[in-house]
Amino acid sequence: EGVDPVVLGRRKLAAELQRFEAHRHKMSYDPIEPVLDADEVRFQRGQAETCAYTESANCVAFYLSREVKDEQAILHARKSLLANFDRLKASATYLEIMPPHIGASIPQFSPLMHAAELQRMRAIRLIADGNPTLGLTELLQVADFSQRWLANSSSLVSHMIALASLQRD
Repeated sequence: EGVDPVVLGRRKLAAELQRFEAHRHKMSYDPIEPVLDADEVRFQRGQAETCAYTESANCVAFYLSREVKDEQAILHARKSLLANFDRLKASATYLEIMPPHIGASIPQFSPLMHAAELQRMRAIRLIADGNPTLGLTELLQVADFSQRWLANSSSLVSHMIALASLQRD
C-alpha cells in the first residue's frame, strides 16, 4: 500500500546525500535527526505474528499450532509487505547504498526480517499440508536472498542482520 518502496528509497537517499553535502566539512559530529519522508510508514510488528526465536524452542511447532484461518489473516494483512519482499527476492542483486556520514540514517531492517519470517511460516504450512515441493521452494528462496544480502551488505549492522536471517534458514 502507499508509495512504491523503490521511489521512497530514492527520495530518502537523495535527502541523505543533501544532508551529507551540507555537513561534510564539519570536524565534529553533531547528532542529526534522521531523514524522514512524508510517505514513510514506521513498521509495527503484530503481536505473535511470527515466532520469537529467542523465546521459542520450536518455531515449527509454534506455527503449526496456529489455526490456518488465523495464519491466512496475518498473511492477508501483510500482503503489501510480502509483495515487496517478493520483488527483493526476484532482483538479481542486493545493493546497499549508504551516504558516507556518521549521521546517516540506518535503514529499518525489521520489515525485511518480518517478511522473510512470514514466508518461512507460509512454507512450513505448505510442507505440513502435503505440498513439500512448494514449501521447500519458498524456504530456498528466502535462503538464497539471505545469502545475496550477506554477500553484498556494506555495513556492520546489515551484515549482522543478514547473517541472523541466514542462520534461521
